Amino acid sequence: MGHSLDLSTAVMTMAYFNKLSWTQNWFPKFLTNYNELELSFQRIQKFLNLPNVQQNLKGKFIKEQKGFSVSVEGSFSWGYVENKNN
Repeated sequence: MGHSLDLSTAVMTMAYFNKLSWTQNWFPKFLTNYNELELSFQRIQKFLNLPNVQQNLKGKFIKEQKGFSVSVEGSFSWGYVENKNN
C-alpha cells in the first residue's frame, strides 16, 4: 500500500479509539440511568397524588392561603455595606 505507520500516528489513533470506546460505554449507561430516574419520578408523583397522601399533606405541610406573604425578622439593606470587622 505504500503507507508507513509511525509512533505518533499509532498513539494518536489508540487515544482516539479509547475515547470512542468510552463514549460507546457511557451513552447506554446514561440512557439506562435516565430511564430509571424518569420512572422513579413517575412513581413518586403517583404516590404523592394518592388521595390519602394528599389529605395528610394538606394537614401538615400545605396550608391553603389566598395570598402570598413573607415575614423576615432582622435588619438588612439593599445597598452596599462595608465590612465593620476591619
